[in-house]
Amino acid sequence: MKRFFLNILHYIKRAYNAIHFRIKSLLGIWTKVPVRIDDYGGFARPDYLYLKGRVLADRFITNTNQDSAWRILMNNYRRFGSREIQGALVEVEFGDNTFEVRTDIEGYFVIDQALEHPIEENKRIWQRAFCRVIRTPWQEVDVHQITEIMVLPDHIQKGVISDIDDTILRTELKSLFKWRAIYLTFLKNAAGRQIFKQGPAFYQKLKDELCPDKKTPFFYVSKSPWNLHDVLLDFIKLNKLPAGPIFLRDIGLPHEKRPKGYLGHKHIHIRKIMETFPQIQFVLIGDIMEADPRIYLSINRDYPGRVPAIYLRDVGSEKKRKKFHRLLKEYPSDVPVCLFKSFEEAKEHALSAGILGDGGTP
Repeated sequence: MKRFFLNILHYIKRAYNAIHFRIKSLLGIWTKVPVRIDDYGGFARPDYLYLKGRVLADRFITNTNQDSAWRILMNNYRRFGSREIQGALVEVEFGDNTFEVRTDIEGYFVIDQALEHPIEENKRIWQRAFCRVIRTPWQEVDVHQITEIMVLPDHIQKGVISDIDDTILRTELKSLFKWRAIYLTFLKNAAGRQIFKQGPAFYQKLKDELCPDKKTPFFYVSKSPWNLHDVLLDFIKLNKLPAGPIFLRDIGLPHEKRPKGYLGHKHIHIRKIMETFPQIQFVLIGDIMEADPRIYLSINRDYPGRVPAIYLRDVGSEKKRKKFHRLLKEYPSDVPVCLFKSFEEAKEHALSAGILGDGGTP
């Protein structure tokens, strides 16, 4: 029944957007709106590319580390009040490959295809793709955006998939009515958000020691919406965490039928990563606040031999701990599952388990 009503709401929204768009087009309002590309990055093999972005009306969001609370609030108002552009034609160039794709009802575009002309492997795992909006439904435009793509060659054998919220980024979701989490989201920018101590050091050690050439790939997943992608990207850069693609969620009305065993968008993204790089073993890092334990244990069950260790931050809730231990019985595992209170504790476990140190490199 819930799915039925969500589908009805989705079609109402589509009808409203179509009428709204048609009226503005007839009045010539859209022709005066500047366009921008939100770059969400992506990943690739030499023979395959996954890239995601979004075409929006440009609301001129500018930010610095010294922004006032008012400026931060206004920027977030613009982020969440985005004006999506449906049906825009986007051209993507990656190496000698060129793709054309149209944006969907929420303004998103995705390239998820094999490459006709494989990418040459080089020393840099980060390579550039070039995105360009050629036209919108009402006019021709020429808007460019460079996108960094993480290209992983076959010789890379280990990597990391990490949650962000309550794993490395303090969100205060435990606060009454989540008011602290709301305050931090809307009135603090990346420079004003707190990271858990020793997190960057632990992540950097994983990056340096899991792969012998210090090129351990990192992927990040979060329940945050795509509207906050630039904030989380800035947070990762400011705190000197390893760079990596960030996978978030759409906060629009869900309308697609959920597959059997659906555990949320993080589960879907992690499965996509695991299937794209079948030669890589991934250390999974998260917390026990919400769904990470079930998702990670499910991934370990479905991809045997692919997860050398699971690290879950203890959020200080006895109720969450009891639920976590029940899940361990539901998903019996022969891989180390570490419940840690500090990243120093996680590092010590990784050293003793052979994940880091001499056991970290193949």
